[in-house]
Amino acid sequence: MEFEIQPKLKPGQDTASDQDLQRRVTQERLSIAYESMAPMFLAVFFAVAVVSAMVWTPANSRLVSLWAATTLLVAVYRLFTLRHFRKLNSADREERATKLYRNYLFGAVLGGMNWGMLAVLLWDPSSSVLQALILLANAGMCSGAIVTLAAYGEASVAFIVMAMGLLGVRLIFQGGSEAYVMAGLAGVYLLLVGSYAIRANRTLVQGLEMKLLRFR
Repeated sequence: MEFEIQPKLKPGQDTASDQDLQRRVTQERLSIAYESMAPMFLAVFFAVAVVSAMVWTPANSRLVSLWAATTLLVAVYRLFTLRHFRKLNSADREERATKLYRNYLFGAVLGGMNWGMLAVLLWDPSSSVLQALILLANAGMCSGAIVTLAAYGEASVAFIVMAMGLLGVRLIFQGGSEAYVMAGLAGVYLLLVGSYAIRANRTLVQGLEMKLLRFR
């Protein structure tokens, strides 16, 4: 599936008015995307604190600290991109739309990778409690990505693929019938939540177009 920074025009609608609508929708999407980062940082900070406290043991303390520090570092990076975005006026945002979009997508990929690495680094085949916690954390963050990253479906899908994909890879490398079944379920969850993310994005974009058309 191909994603676009700007929605495609329908055949026969390539007019100045429609191009103006494209620009306005793009600006709205960028604004929604970046402004969602502030509450998302609070959610990530809380989740990292809770998960780190639950999985920490003297044996894995260094790995937990490394994962927590890396995840928070990515969250801080995304906050800095939000700060930069807020300093730009409308003309600058339009001029730098492609770069802003790429920075946003890059942050989403890194965020998903962080939660996928939680499973890669800390998964313990002998602890069902730890496994359940990691699964719950990954599933919760992926579900949240449907809403918080809805401005760009490719961003939410990238987050979900990285988070659940790395979990699936970890399970496959573990081996055994139970691990393979869990990896398969992770794949089903990835496809299901990914489809919801695409639907949420389409609904948001269509809503923006209808809203802007009413006030055009």
